[in-house]
Parts: sequence; C-alpha cells; structure tokens
Amino acid sequence: MPANTPNGLPYPLGSDRVMDGDDVIKSLAQALDPAATAGLAAAAGFSLQAAVAYKMGPLCIVQASVTRTGATITGAANGNLVDTAVLTGLPAAMRPPDRIYCVMFASTAKAFWGRVDGVVQNTGNIMATAGLPSVDLANGDVLDVSAVYHL
Repeated sequence: MPANTPNGLPYPLGSDRVMDGDDVIKSLAQALDPAATAGLAAAAGFSLQAAVAYKMGPLCIVQASVTRTGATITGAANGNLVDTAVLTGLPAAMRPPDRIYCVMFASTAKAFWGRVDGVVQNTGNIMATAGLPSVDLANGDVLDVSAVYHL
C-alpha cells in the first residue's frame, strides 16, 4: 500500500509489489496534475467566456474572462465601484482564508481592482471593487480576471 507525503503525494513503500508500480506512478501523476475545477460561473450582468481555477501545491490560480452584459457600472471620481460580483461558485477548498485582492483588465484598456472572497466571507464570489478615477465598466467590456494566492 503506497504512503503519502505531508502534502498528499503518494509514493511506494519497499513492501509494495513491483507489479503495482504503474498504479503508484499513475497516482503520483494525478496528484501532481493541477486539476481544473468546474463550478465557476458568471454572476448576474456578465457572460462567461472562459474560466479555470486550480490548485498547484499551496497555491490557487484563477483565470477568467467575462463580458459585461448588464448596465454600465459607473466609477466614482475616487475610483470606487459599487462592489459587484463578476464570478460565482469558487469551491470552498479553493477560497483563501480571508479576502485577497486581484487585478482585472478590460478589453478597452481599463484596469480594475478585484477581490476574491475567502473562507471568512463564505460566498465563493470574485468581485470588481475599484478602478481608475471615473472609469466605468460598460456593457460589452470584456473583463479578464487574474488571481494567484496562497491557501
């Protein structure tokens, strides 16, 4: 019976039968392969172009692209937006301990700050929270989301 490292990677023991070596190597390969997750979905007012979230060791990587389909979200003079969910459904095992901030770029050369809600917030949402002063997130804008964080 193979054993596991503290990070969950399987390895064979000296007592394992050689004929089971292929199963152990398969288990190791599957443990190392970053498994993408289903579950991410566009929030109301957005349509999903593509999204992937996966764990790689102690890190979680989220990459997504959504199109704004709802009304324009008006940026304030100080850059604040009304906090708006862009993506929903981030699995609990991929949420940071508490919220972390990420970057979002729109197809129209606009930059925004975003937030990945963590275990404390318990929503699984990725939010648009702020932009450059007086920059709007308009209907038709394609928003690329990128977040990398430690779990």
